[in-house]
Amino acid sequence: LKILFEEKAARRELLLVIFSILYISLMQPDLNMIIWLVVLPLLILSIEALNTGIEYTCDKITMDRSNKIKKAKDLGSAAIFLALVAYSAVVLLDISKLFLSWHSLLDRYFNTLIPTSWKLEKASMDVTKNS
Repeated sequence: LKILFEEKAARRELLLVIFSILYISLMQPDLNMIIWLVVLPLLILSIEALNTGIEYTCDKITMDRSNKIKKAKDLGSAAIFLALVAYSAVVLLDISKLFLSWHSLLDRYFNTLIPTSWKLEKASMDVTKNS
């Protein structure tokens, strides 16, 4: 792990673990989301470790420019990128569920504030417009 955390990218990705812990404690998502928020950052770190290993191996083989070595390094970076996209999707999904629940709460709250006569008046105006 010491070698891994010498990499700047791995140290940045460690921030995802910290973010996940804070997010879980503040937002209190459901159990499935908690599992995703814990597993994905660890998976990203493991992919980063594999990518670092690929880069070290390629650099040990040759420091000369090689298209095949460049492709191998690019594929490792692509794997990390795709895992980060998956993590972002999980966080955005949970935030969107939170937004939708707030929206429905606000909708219920404001519907109790609006007098029924206004609602009926608005509904009759909508019917008149559509006719």
